[in-house]
Amino acid sequence: DNTSVAEDLAANESSEDTKDDEMDYASSSSQPQSEIQAFTDIIEKVLSPETWASSDSTWLEERKKLEDGGKGRKPNSRLRNDPALKPLFNFLDDKENDAFLASKREGEQLTWIEWALRCTVASNVKGVLHVTRLLLSRGKFTTDQMFPESLLMTCLKQPQPWCEVVTTLSSNFEIRPGEKDDKGQTVVHLAVQRNLQLAVQRICSKSPEMRQEKDKSGKTPLDYAVELQRSLEEKRTKNKQKTGTKQAEANPAAPVGTSKGPLVQIAKIINILKEGAARSDKRHSEKQTNSDSKRRRDSEIFEDFLTK
Repeated sequence: DNTSVAEDLAANESSEDTKDDEMDYASSSSQPQSEIQAFTDIIEKVLSPETWASSDSTWLEERKKLEDGGKGRKPNSRLRNDPALKPLFNFLDDKENDAFLASKREGEQLTWIEWALRCTVASNVKGVLHVTRLLLSRGKFTTDQMFPESLLMTCLKQPQPWCEVVTTLSSNFEIRPGEKDDKGQTVVHLAVQRNLQLAVQRICSKSPEMRQEKDKSGKTPLDYAVELQRSLEEKRTKNKQKTGTKQAEANPAAPVGTSKGPLVQIAKIINILKEGAARSDKRHSEKQTNSDSKRRRDSEIFEDFLTK
């Protein structure tokens, strides 16, 4: 029971080293409510749209640098003073909170920092990229197998996932090739439908076989890409008829589907998927040719044996 656990911890406290202390802390069901409340409040606030709406422009200025940093890049130090991120920076930087962050939530298999990462990925706030990178840089994340659903799938299920977050997750964690949602769709299906070219490219480079996966309706990612391209072209045509060709092409703030950008993106996605399909067909053809050649050689050897 909880009392005996507490007594055991107290009895062994003097003889245990730091690592043992953290393990006992993680297994205890009586975690300090002050730390729990403080951390949950910080995560709730940092994932609130109102927080980012009232934030200054520091995170906006640093976003491009952060995106260009590549895998393993830590958040820029200037972001520490951003009103939206400073409380989280301070909590994660405090070494006294390390044991708490590595401990498991009561009744769950997730640690507190894993829980925070899952909440972040499932959110859609403007600063989700920064919070994701910050948590990844502080936690010891070598896999996301602790989550029933991959973080990549969770992120892509959002109505408008951030492409930078998707590519960050696909860089830090292995793809789960056999993972599908309730419609039988893989992360490639979802990335295609959201027109995330870089995400499709990254995922397919790590798991090329996913290009050929079909969902419950029998459609491959390429089928959805072709449908999206057709839909975008129709929207663009209608927009030209309403506003005039020059205005449609010159307006950078045009809705998705009316400017050239989305059409360029989906065209690149189609090329990625077609190239993969072509390579797959080529490999299949080569295997078939090699198999046929082997059968002919075996047949010739057998006939030669019979003749002799």
